[in-house]
Amino acid sequence: MTKNGSSLTLFEIPIYSMPERAFKSKWEKRIAELGLEGNVSNNEAVMQMLHSALHKQMLWRYNQIIGFISVGVRGDDIVFDLFKPAGKRVRFDSSKKPYMENLMLNGTHFKIGENDNAALTLEIESWVTFIIEEHIKRPAYADTELFYATLDCIDIRRLIEARRAENREEALNV
Repeated sequence: MTKNGSSLTLFEIPIYSMPERAFKSKWEKRIAELGLEGNVSNNEAVMQMLHSALHKQMLWRYNQIIGFISVGVRGDDIVFDLFKPAGKRVRFDSSKKPYMENLMLNGTHFKIGENDNAALTLEIESWVTFIIEEHIKRPAYADTELFYATLDCIDIRRLIEARRAENREEALNV
């Protein structure tokens, strides 16, 4: 959760180019191909060396992030932003990070109003589900595990009220 002026970021959900299992499978195939090209696929030591040499590229959690969904508070709204490379395909074995831009999804926000924490949580969950279903195309994968694990543990309404109180206090001190 980060604060920036009058906005408050609640969640950032990473988007990977593919699920971890598919990524590891592709790398196993790539290493097998490299071993066959050098006629060393039966040599355990050489195959282990290939694994070691390519280890950094094979780290799924770091190398495969191609975007994220940001859930935040701006003014009286809960706002959802989607950051991804616009229309670009990302290779699984690339060492270059793609440039991510805010795709500016129209209408992906809702008024906080007088909603209690349970209503806010339910609405946030439904918007995240909608964004994933409509804008994250396979094989890309949105890792929502941490989002769902923490969503019910955070009192979003209390965070919003605390941030509003801070903003009022800052305005009085200026």
